[in-house]
Amino acid sequence: MADKRRRKPTWSQVKATLKGHTPDELLALIRDLYRRSPANRRFLHARCVSSAEQLDEYRRLVAVAIAPDPLGTARVSLQAAKQAIRDYAKATKDRVGTAELMVTFVEEGTDYAADLGYCEDRYLRSLESMLEKVAAELSQLPEHERSDLLKRLDALRDTATLIGYGYGDVVDDVVSELLARLSQHQPRDI
Repeated sequence: MADKRRRKPTWSQVKATLKGHTPDELLALIRDLYRRSPANRRFLHARCVSSAEQLDEYRRLVAVAIAPDPLGTARVSLQAAKQAIRDYAKATKDRVGTAELMVTFVEEGTDYAADLGYCEDRYLRSLESMLEKVAAELSQLPEHERSDLLKRLDALRDTATLIGYGYGDVVDDVVSELLARLSQHQPRDI
C-alpha cells in the first residue's frame, strides 16, 4: 500500500527550482516577497541597505514589544521582541547591533517593570536570561565596541533595584561580574 501522507515542500526543492530562474525572475520573486509583508521589507532593508536607520527600526520593534504603551491595546510580547533581535542578527550578522538590541530589551523591560510594577515571573526571568546572553556577547566584542553598552548596563543597576523579587540582585551580580571580568583583560597603562 502506498504511503498516502503528503510530504511538505523542502528547501532543497525550492532551491532546485530557483536555480532554473533567470536573474530577472529572481528579482521579481524578491520584489513580490518585499511587497508581501513589513517583516520581509525590514529583513531586506537590513540585509541590503545596512544603516543606523535599520537598527533604529529594530530597536523600536523590541521596545514596543517588551514595553508597550500602558494606555494602548498592545500587550507585552516577549516572543516578538526576541524575534526582532533574531531577525536583525540573521539579516545583518552585525554582532554589535545585535548586542545593542539585547541591551535595549533589558533596559526597556527593566524600565517598564519599575515604572508599572509589572513583575510577572516569566517576564523578569526573560529579562535575566537576556542579560546573561548580553554578558556573554559583550565578552566576545572588542573593547571599543562594547564600552557604551557596558555604561548602559552599569546604569541599569539603579533602576533594577526598584523592582524587587530578586531581580535587582541578579542584575547587580551579572553586571558586576561582567565588569570585573572585562577589567582583568584590559591592558594596564605603565
